[in-house]
Amino acid sequence: MNHHRPAPSTLRTAPQRRHRRLAVALTALAALTVSASPAAAGEPGPTTDGVFTTPTPTDQTELTWAPPQLENPEIIDVSANRRWMRLDDNRDYVLRMPPHQLRGARGISVVGGRNVVLIGGTILIPGGTPDDGISNRALYFKDQTGVLHVEGLHLTGTGMGEGIQLDQRKGAIVQLQNIRVETVRGSQDGHHADIIQTWAGPRVLRVDRLSGSTDYQGLFLLPNQFGTQAEPEVMDLRRMDIRGTWRSAYLMWRDRRSWPLEVQDVWLTPRALHISPSLYLWPKGTTGPGTEAWSDIELGTPPGGQFVPPGTAGLGYVSPGYAIN
Repeated sequence: MNHHRPAPSTLRTAPQRRHRRLAVALTALAALTVSASPAAAGEPGPTTDGVFTTPTPTDQTELTWAPPQLENPEIIDVSANRRWMRLDDNRDYVLRMPPHQLRGARGISVVGGRNVVLIGGTILIPGGTPDDGISNRALYFKDQTGVLHVEGLHLTGTGMGEGIQLDQRKGAIVQLQNIRVETVRGSQDGHHADIIQTWAGPRVLRVDRLSGSTDYQGLFLLPNQFGTQAEPEVMDLRRMDIRGTWRSAYLMWRDRRSWPLEVQDVWLTPRALHISPSLYLWPKGTTGPGTEAWSDIELGTPPGGQFVPPGTAGLGYVSPGYAIN
């Protein structure tokens, strides 16, 4: 989407991580066990108890937020012929990805639904896809009413210009975890590419473990650009690394409203580490030093490497489980 922005001004970073102790709970999942029509031949069929099962342990650190509890959810098998859908606002859904890359323009678009869960899979936007912000986006979610839980996705392809776009005017909580986005492509004169963009809502945004690369923009957070919804209760960003290229611009952008922003263990690699933060962070503080919107940002690569390295998310994904604050 093309964005209108004011002229940049100087902004100081004060990189200082906040560490929170998380109590571990084995409430993770390896498979979705919900009532549905019989599975395709050769695939394990779901049970009918409507809960999530515990996965085989992995060497990853647990994610923060578990999927929502679902009530008699409908399973939708996503395919090349079924990836743009309108759902019932009073029903819960599980979107089940195919065991191969989902390849093509426009990725997945989901409008409506109460609690919606999408775990695992790869979306590839091929080269030659129109650079219009719709054809070249991987994920688009609009007007969920409960909890939207997206986990373990790998978004890729030389034609990708948008990673995840959100239009959430009905009070949803959005959880994005263990996601790898590589690489969104855009330019100042053309399409303004984003790893995550919201222009309406959500009520709560939760991001934990996201690795992304961009040659234009990273997170573009304007939750009240459109619609009449209230300001977010909080946007909580944890364990993220965003990498720019030589021509990347703003890696973090939010409006000047007063909604709370929590930043923990978030790392940026701008086009050059020595440039002014005002060239990759927006906005600056308004009441003096130390009040910058992005004061807890770290520069460089996380000490342990990317939070979602290649092979972690995508095909064959297994959740590492969840922690409880």
